[in-house]
Amino acid sequence: MEGIIPTLILLLIINCLSINQDSGVINFGEVQSYKKGDFMSAPGWKEYATLEKDTLINGILFKKGTEVDYDGSGKNRLSSGTLAKDQKIGGATYAANTSVAFYESGKLMWGILQKNTNIKGIKLKGLGYFFENGKIKSGTLAEDITIDNKNLIKNTQFSIDENGKLKNIIMPKEQIIQNIKLPAKTIVYFYETGEVHELTFQEDTNLNGIWFKGGYPTIEVPDQIITARYPVKFYKSGKILEGISAKNQIVQGQKIEKEKKIIFDEDEKILSIE
Repeated sequence: MEGIIPTLILLLIINCLSINQDSGVINFGEVQSYKKGDFMSAPGWKEYATLEKDTLINGILFKKGTEVDYDGSGKNRLSSGTLAKDQKIGGATYAANTSVAFYESGKLMWGILQKNTNIKGIKLKGLGYFFENGKIKSGTLAEDITIDNKNLIKNTQFSIDENGKLKNIIMPKEQIIQNIKLPAKTIVYFYETGEVHELTFQEDTNLNGIWFKGGYPTIEVPDQIITARYPVKFYKSGKILEGISAKNQIVQGQKIEKEKKIIFDEDEKILSIE
């Protein structure tokens, strides 16, 4: 749902490890490590091993030929790996040949469900992300449901906080939300109090007779490509706060050039053009 900053990976080859089939204990032998980080965080280290056979680690069977990651903390904590078969983890079944990832505590962070599954009252399909306490963090709905007093339809992608408050959704088809008719694939961000905060459109969209810019431009900076977005922001009242003009147009008698930001007051009168 937010801009993605790619991770810079520097590959290093050093002496490495193998994994014992029965106990899952790491035995050091040959090791390949990589250092990863970005300009916003301190670099961290990970280690991984390529499994020579299907291997049982922490009660989970991982697939031959895949890489099993460790966090490099010296505790040999399993970070992620690929499942050798459909397996039940934390009360739900996850699909063979897909990856799963874990928190430092060993609790599931994310995985791909083998079938539509009801988890803590919400039926999910496909990839699901979870908080460390097991509550759903984000996923795709397998059925219509009401979350945080909002009626959401099947195939809606959503993100919620630990208290069950909706943070954002991606709409699978055209819908009306807060009296706004929105096209399919619109990303809707909510205030903590539940009102629409921002909208991001897949393409240029007309709201109240004004064309606002949509899409996801890429911005190149040294060693990075950043994906941006063009949000249309709202007051809690539902009135438009600001947005980027999609083309040269006349709004409220004023000439507005393409890609200029239009800022409105709560009566939707133009305050400024930037």
